[in-house]
Amino acid sequence: RVRTTEGDVEGAELVLAAGAGLRRLGRRLGLRLEVVAGQGYNVALPTTELLGRPVIVEEVHAVATPFDDRIRLGGTMELGVRGLGLSRGRLAAMERAARRVLGEWTAPLEWRPWAGFRSLLG
Repeated sequence: RVRTTEGDVEGAELVLAAGAGLRRLGRRLGLRLEVVAGQGYNVALPTTELLGRPVIVEEVHAVATPFDDRIRLGGTMELGVRGLGLSRGRLAAMERAARRVLGEWTAPLEWRPWAGFRSLLG
C-alpha cells in the first residue's frame, strides 16, 4: 500500500520513478537500489545553417543537436556528485568541441550552460 495526499492506494506492484533520487527513496522503503547520480552538461548555442542534423563528437563524448531556435550541445558526465555545479574545465572542453565540429561561424557563442542530475545504474 502507498499513502498519498489523496489517500491510500492498494496494488500488487509498485513502480518507483524518482530519477536520481531513486536510491534515497528506495532506502526509505527498506530497499537497496544500486542507482547513482551522474551530472550531465548542456550548453545552448546560436543556430547556424552549417549544422542540419545531430552530430556526435566522439573525442569529448558530446552531441550537437540543432533546434529551430538553438543548437544544444550536450555531453560529459560526472559520477558521484552530490550537488549541482558547473565545472569551468568541462565547459571549456565543450566549447573547444563545438568550435572543432561547427567551426567559427559569424554568430558569437552564447553560452547558457546548465547541469542536471541523471540516474545511472551503479
